[in-house]
Amino acid sequence: MRSQLTWPRPWPLKKPRVSLLVLLLLALGLGYVASRFVSPDTAPDTIVDPGSAAFRHEIEFENVFGADPIIVLLTTDVRGMFAGNGLQQLELTEANLATQDN
Repeated sequence: MRSQLTWPRPWPLKKPRVSLLVLLLLALGLGYVASRFVSPDTAPDTIVDPGSAAFRHEIEFENVFGADPIIVLLTTDVRGMFAGNGLQQLELTEANLATQDN
């Protein structure tokens, strides 16, 4: 005997695969639209208050060493990098990046 307290399931629960596909397409579409309007700007005045000491230090750094610093992110085994000759390899990579040829 069926319980009389059953409630009709809404459409998204009746067709979960279709619902997930619609949500995926909606997310991809919104991501595409958002990526067309994004304009990343990492200038110091957009990140740090121009009146702060940190901003003044950034300007001083820029005047001494040039424009924006280059940040290099390396993905590796951290323990292996600092064990053995890993640190030496990192220093050689840094020296190679700092040469005039690069």
